[in-house]
Amino acid sequence: MTEQVDEAYLQKKIQEIRRKDKQSKVAIIVGAPILIIIGWAMYNFKIYHRSPFGTSWVEYPFRPFGLVPIIGGILAIVIGSLGLYYRRLQKKKYMEQLRQLQQR
Repeated sequence: MTEQVDEAYLQKKIQEIRRKDKQSKVAIIVGAPILIIIGWAMYNFKIYHRSPFGTSWVEYPFRPFGLVPIIGGILAIVIGSLGLYYRRLQKKKYMEQLRQLQQR
């Protein structure tokens, strides 16, 4: 009876890991690049000022705010990749335990 409970628990954990892997892949492939693109647009946004005396200058008002999504996107890629690696190790461990239970 306990073997059946252990087997069901391991199968449940493996399913959870697969679900989280899919979510992480979507976040890495879709979410992080969107953050980087938005941050890049904010970082490079320019306002041209012209005076009646012929002088002109360029202002970048959102440059500090643009760095935040760029850094967030890069961190999302790095942390998401590390999370995928960790979950794959966990899945491998659970699969091995499940094989050992089924061989008994």
